[in-house]
Amino acid sequence: MFNLSLFLTYVAVVTYTPGPNNIMAMAHASQHGFRKTLPFMFGVITGFVLIFTVTNLFTRLIFETIPLIKPYMALAGAAYMAYLAFKIMKSSYGSEEKTAPELTYFNGLMLQFVNPKFILFALTVSSNFIIPYFTAPP
Repeated sequence: MFNLSLFLTYVAVVTYTPGPNNIMAMAHASQHGFRKTLPFMFGVITGFVLIFTVTNLFTRLIFETIPLIKPYMALAGAAYMAYLAFKIMKSSYGSEEKTAPELTYFNGLMLQFVNPKFILFALTVSSNFIIPYFTAPP
């Protein structure tokens, strides 16, 4: 049975933890202002919808054809996130101030396609909360 409270808790926690989109939007808005950041944010939203749609279709295909792959996908995703966390922990940042170029709609859209946090979020929601309980395409 679909557990709505577990789903909403997971979504709330993941939504409010900062990811590359949040950090880039915040940095861009602080340098260029809110209005000039709007195209970037609309691109992020468009990427969200596209990736979520593709992820649901991909996950349904995998669940129908190869049901044994789910645990391996979870392990690979967890290992990749641990690797990224380690790389971030070991990285160093320069202290010189530079003005970043303006971000566009296309930047926001493309960022979603290389955003591991969101891709793993979409895979987790699809494989644990959507595909097992809902069969209608919408």
